Amino acid sequence: APVEEVAEAVVDERSVVRSRGIDMVLALDASLSMMAQDDKPSRLERMKQEVRRLRALSPGDRMGVLAFAGRSYVLSPLTIDEGALDLFLDNLDPSVVGQAGSSLARTIRQGVDLLGVSNGGADRALVVMSDGEAFEPTEDIVTEAKRAGSQGISVVTVGFGTTAGATIPIKNPDGSTTVKKDENGTTVVTQYHPEILKAAADAATGTFIEAGETDK
Repeated sequence: APVEEVAEAVVDERSVVRSRGIDMVLALDASLSMMAQDDKPSRLERMKQEVRRLRALSPGDRMGVLAFAGRSYVLSPLTIDEGALDLFLDNLDPSVVGQAGSSLARTIRQGVDLLGVSNGGADRALVVMSDGEAFEPTEDIVTEAKRAGSQGISVVTVGFGTTAGATIPIKNPDGSTTVKKDENGTTVVTQYHPEILKAAADAATGTFIEAGETDK
């Protein structure tokens, strides 16, 4: 489980004094590909588990939450209100974001902007949790990650899924389940892209963590 390592990565990179707390923005992938079940019970549910564990390890830290797919939305500004964070997390699924796709560059930019309005001199961290399946040039993601790093923000990326990939279950109105197909009727297989998440972390001199590494 990567959560302890996220906390350690944030702490180590900035030599944080824990009593001061951290301002941390969580950018959470709510794209349709996160419904894939190559992480059990799904990429999305595994991500939620890790967020809950991270929050339990960071009681003094303020957290903000972004949800992203084709667009990025602020679900919560920086807060220590655990009830609000739980509510957003419980309701997080692709219907929250609506627009298809994954824009890592946009959510990194929005996360940096959200951290930019924080005050009090706390150390700042942006934690991006995703399967890395982005529909944009990697250089756009790298540019935004570099900008985050240049502003003294610790960037931690956490990856979910398997490189072998999986189909995406779609619930029908009648309660049955099918798998997502493209416009040609071919079954879509969504693949995990750790190289994109690693590139983002490296650009910000940050840390990339595999969610699947159980020893972390």
